[in-house]
Amino acid sequence: MTASHQQINALNIVRGWDPHVASLVVLFPIALSLSISIIWSAVAVASFKADVQTSFQTGFTIGSYVVTAGTLKPAHVLLIDKGADTNRSASYRSRRISRYKNECLVAFMFVMQCKVASQRHG
Repeated sequence: MTASHQQINALNIVRGWDPHVASLVVLFPIALSLSISIIWSAVAVASFKADVQTSFQTGFTIGSYVVTAGTLKPAHVLLIDKGADTNRSASYRSRRISRYKNECLVAFMFVMQCKVASQRHG
């Protein structure tokens, strides 16, 4: 403490969303999905002598499930954060949750359309 009883150093806790961490949370399932798809296809062709087209279709189908599960993670974090967000109105929180649910639903529908399209071509 200084002579005027003011602190020189203090801990300032700022609670909010870090854009770098949020982008990592969103991009991690996509990168994981791509790597699982490629590894699955390479192992199936190299180790099990599987058909290349079939192994790639299977690998990317499994990768689509990883992306689908990964899109639900931000919605889950938002629901947990909802309980701690007491300074906001209930209507604001419900609009925010609805927006994230819609984004997750759009991502899920996109993945399912890609899966159906790959099955039609296969």
